[in-house]
Amino acid sequence: MSLCLYEVYHINLHHADVDISGATGKLDRNTLKVGDKVAFKDRNGNERFGEVIKLNQKTAGVLVGATRWKVGYRLLSTIIEGELGGETNLIEGQLLSRE
Repeated sequence: MSLCLYEVYHINLHHADVDISGATGKLDRNTLKVGDKVAFKDRNGNERFGEVIKLNQKTAGVLVGATRWKVGYRLLSTIIEGELGGETNLIEGQLLSRE
């Protein structure tokens, strides 16, 4: 088994707008779906994490624990979840000391 690592660089030669729209908080009813995991800050500045349960015209219904919140789309950000698999990909080897 061999391990290859690559570094990829992109150069914007055409000066195109390459901002990621999701990072700026531009979510709306068309970009979310019921079941999406989202985050927002409440009025006290506490971070809340929940699941979208309803999509309204101006707000999304978000379930945080047992509490339902109505949150404006501009206040929401999506969460990308990762899970640990049952199988870990490790490379067997020895640690060499630097002398």
